[in-house]
Amino acid sequence: MSSRDHGHRVTCRAHSTELRETVSAFYRLNVLSLNLIATLSTTLKSSHDLDFNTSCLHLISNPPRIRTLTILTPSGASSADPPEFLGEQVLVVTAVEQDEALLPVSVSANPAPEAFNWTFRGYRLSPDAPIIRALQDPTEVNIGGSVDIVCTVDANPILPEMFNWERLGEEEEDQSLDDMEKISKGSTGRLRIHHAQLTQAGAYQCIVDNGVAPPARGLVRLVVRFAPHVEHPSPLTKVAAAGDSTSSATLHCRARGVPNIVFTWTKNGVPLDLQDPRYTEHTYHQNGVHSSLLTIANVSAAQDYALFTCTATNPLGSDHTDIQLVSISMVGGGSEGVGRVLP
Repeated sequence: MSSRDHGHRVTCRAHSTELRETVSAFYRLNVLSLNLIATLSTTLKSSHDLDFNTSCLHLISNPPRIRTLTILTPSGASSADPPEFLGEQVLVVTAVEQDEALLPVSVSANPAPEAFNWTFRGYRLSPDAPIIRALQDPTEVNIGGSVDIVCTVDANPILPEMFNWERLGEEEEDQSLDDMEKISKGSTGRLRIHHAQLTQAGAYQCIVDNGVAPPARGLVRLVVRFAPHVEHPSPLTKVAAAGDSTSSATLHCRARGVPNIVFTWTKNGVPLDLQDPRYTEHTYHQNGVHSSLLTIANVSAAQDYALFTCTATNPLGSDHTDIQLVSISMVGGGSEGVGRVLP
């Protein structure tokens, strides 16, 4: 990809064979670039009959932030120098609008001045308030691992201490960043987390202030991933239901884990056939807490009084719990025992 692709339209299409539908969206490319158009050379004659040979680069950038002023200055010049000589400090001036600039890369004088060595002092960017260009949201890390939350900006000037970080949350939560490392290099700031813990998950704010108002702010979520942990109310949960082929029972399996969990069920060690219309399973996800509800219709004592196992799995691991479906006679009979979880 090159700067010539800037502004071009790119279309993305997605097709579902099952739904027989196609959706599309288009984007226009925003290619960030700093391009060399040509090398220009010129000779300028000073009031002291010195020929200055300059080589310049013709640059174009996106975004348009090059607005420059280039100055030739004699090293060692002082206020005692003749006014016409001081005027030569701005002999080569390029005032550029928007997105183009001429930047001198070499300067020579012929014949060489006796009193001064002429040097190119550089170019000055116009002051610009910071703009956040990249902030990975969310930033994810496995529990116990290390990760950098990276904040990249465009700004002028670039200051060593212009990055700051805040943790957002409830007032009663620990919002200290003492256990994290703040790193700043050029236009990039990093908040480094070592040995990530679940308590560190949440929202963080990157704040950039280079003295040119307004400061830039960006929000990012830190997601700490961990293997499933199934809640075990007791070593063996029992649910009572009438086995008369007319009653129903619901088995509840609850687990925590990030990323989202997939639940599977077995009956007496055999995978449960959820295509059987007597079995209905619903899964719910909310902020790292996941639930699976298995409803058994027309409970049969011969078929369904069994040991059901719920297994919660995500890419980091798995956990399981056992739930035994038993007769309501174990709680003294009566319809009030249907679907009851036994102590």
